[in-house]
Amino acid sequence: MSFIPPILLPNSKKAIKRISYLQKNFYLYTLNFYKNTAWLLPLKKVSSKKELKTFIRFNYELYKENPYSVPDLYDDMLNTFSPKKNAAFEFCEAEYFLAYKDNKVVGRIAGIINKRANETWNKKEVRFGWIDFLDDIEISRALLDAVAQWGKSKGMDTIQGPLGFTDFDAEGMLIEGFDQLSTMATIYNYPYYPQHMEKLGFEKDADWVEYKILYSGCNS
Repeated sequence: MSFIPPILLPNSKKAIKRISYLQKNFYLYTLNFYKNTAWLLPLKKVSSKKELKTFIRFNYELYKENPYSVPDLYDDMLNTFSPKKNAAFEFCEAEYFLAYKDNKVVGRIAGIINKRANETWNKKEVRFGWIDFLDDIEISRALLDAVAQWGKSKGMDTIQGPLGFTDFDAEGMLIEGFDQLSTMATIYNYPYYPQHMEKLGFEKDADWVEYKILYSGCNS
C-alpha cells in the first residue's frame, strides 16, 4: 500500500487529502506439452445437465466459508457453458471435467479451444479455465493433465490459463491480495493454487495488476 500527498482534481476545488492503492496481482500460466501423463484420479467428463450443475456448484461449496470470494451467478454460469446460449461456441469447443476422490467431487476444470484466437495468433493452444481443487497436488495434476491430453488429441501443443472462452470471461490466477474482495473481471482463488502451478512446471506468461483506489478527506 502506498500513499500520495493531496492533489487538486481538474476543474474542481475539492482536494483529495489521501489516496491509497490496494494492489492485487494475477498470473497467466503456460506450459508446453512434453510427455504423456496418466490421470491419477478418477475423472469424469461432464455429459449431462446434472453433472454441469455439480461442476458449477463445486465452486460454491469450496468457497462458502471464504469472506472474500464473490460467487458467479448460477444462471450466468449455466448460460456460459451452454453451446445454445453462449455465442463463443461458434468458434470455440470445450470439455468440462470433474475429479473424484472417495466418491466425492474434489476438483473441476474446463478445457477450451478458441479456434479464432489460435488462427489469429498462429498458435495451437488449449485453454484451461474454471479450475478449482482441494489442496492436493494429485488433484490439480490430474485436472490439468486431463485438459492437456484432450488438447493434444485435438492437435494442440500448449496449455494456457486460467482463461475463459473470450476476454469477456474472468481470467488470471490470483497470486497477491487474498484479503481483498474479488471483482467481476477477475478470479478469486486460494493461495495454494499458484503454488500447485509452479510445482507442476507451469511458468508465468503474463502478469496482470488490479488496483483499488480509496480516497477520503475531500474539502468543498
